Amino acid sequence: MEIKNPNAFTIKRSSWLKGSGKETCILDYNGKRDCFGFLFQSANVPDAELLKALEPGDIARRHNWSANKLIEYGTVGFYQTSLCNSIIKTNDANDIDEEIRESFLIELFASIGITLSFID
Repeated sequence: MEIKNPNAFTIKRSSWLKGSGKETCILDYNGKRDCFGFLFQSANVPDAELLKALEPGDIARRHNWSANKLIEYGTVGFYQTSLCNSIIKTNDANDIDEEIRESFLIELFASIGITLSFID
C-alpha cells in the first residue's frame, strides 16, 4: 500500500480523540481518531491499519513511509521527529483550551505545508 502525503486534511470535532492527558491511539474501537488518525484517513490508510497503530511511527515502519518533517528515516530506521512529538503532545494535552489546541495544531501542520481545518 502506498501512503500519499496530503497537503490538507480536516478534523471532525465530534470524532476527535484528544485531551485525555495520556497518550491516545490513532484510531480507537469507537471510531474516534487523534489528529494523525484524520491525517492518515486523508492519505487513504485503511482503518484496519490504524487500529493496529499507537503512533505515527508504527504506520511508517509497516509501510516504509516517511513524511516531510514528521517521520524520517535514519540510521536507527524510521523515527518520529520532534515536530511529530509536539503535535502528539498538543493533541493529547488535557490542560489546554480547545481553541488554543486547534490553533497550535493548525500552526504546527502549516509549518510543513499542510493545511488543517476543523468541522463540527
